[in-house]
Amino acid sequence: MAFCNYELNIHLMKKICEEGLRPWFSFWTPDCYIELARQCMDSDPQKRPIANDIYNKLGEWIKCIEDSENSCELEGTIKQFLDNDKYENSCELEGTIKQFLDNDKYGKESSDDHKYKSKYFQKDKDSNSLLMPLP
Repeated sequence: MAFCNYELNIHLMKKICEEGLRPWFSFWTPDCYIELARQCMDSDPQKRPIANDIYNKLGEWIKCIEDSENSCELEGTIKQFLDNDKYENSCELEGTIKQFLDNDKYGKESSDDHKYKSKYFQKDKDSNSLLMPLP
């Protein structure tokens, strides 16, 4: 879960909006996915891809996976993730898997009270701290 180490409150919103805080990506995340995700999270809305571009990009990735005989930018990345021979021993792989399972467990243990619910912010107290200049 993104920002699982943060309290989900107005301070986190300010870090995201004003300081450009973005979630990190796991070791196993393909570079092409990271690049697309960063484009989608660009602080300048004009630089973000439109839905049709994202749809087309995902379609390209699916086609590359389905048609493994064709060469494409993603083929090497897919093989990298499927080829466990890059690990010198299985202990390293097991440690990596354990790390991701632990991270997943941590995210699920966080409180769900703040998810999917509106939060009341006191107008006088909280709204002024959210004011940002318009571009």
